[in-house]
Amino acid sequence: MKMHQTLILIFLWLTRLYPPEFQARFGKEMFQIYRDQLNESGSPGDLLGLFADLFWSIIKERYHDWRRKMNNGIPSENSPHNIPEDVLECLTKGGPAWNRQEYAVAKRYANDALILARQQNSVLGELGALQLLANIAFNEIDDHLSREIHHSIFEKSALIGFTDGVAASLSNLALLDVVDGDLIAAQVKYYKALELYET
Repeated sequence: MKMHQTLILIFLWLTRLYPPEFQARFGKEMFQIYRDQLNESGSPGDLLGLFADLFWSIIKERYHDWRRKMNNGIPSENSPHNIPEDVLECLTKGGPAWNRQEYAVAKRYANDALILARQQNSVLGELGALQLLANIAFNEIDDHLSREIHHSIFEKSALIGFTDGVAASLSNLALLDVVDGDLIAAQVKYYKALELYET
């Protein structure tokens, strides 16, 4: 029983990583859905699946929130903070392929986006491509590669002062810590990510 209550508290805490507008609109329903799923889960694999679902949902909502913000104040076309159309096209094709678990297709799009972003000096495009590659590596159970890519995203995001990128990479690294069984390291990273998201 105590473990069950602890997991509910962890889920409740993790839902705070959603963008504030999303939390305000869907917070109660989200918590209810995750609590019901937690009550129905039977195995540790089910629980890991719930954490992964929650985590990827948070990342997707953070990405959509970031995209909304970027569309309201994109710097000039040649800025490294812009995502060129061809890079964005690759990412918008690769994301759905990843969701459909077509990892080879998603990887092709992500690599194409990465090459195009680097050719056009688009740091945010590069970060988007790296995020997709890290997601693919995680789903293909290559935690080492996923961790390496997330460290790279963290460093590049910190270098350009992109707080949402730093926070997202910390959240991803925290999930990898959970998978590795290092809950203390995960907690430290999640709290830091939460602090960054709230600023």
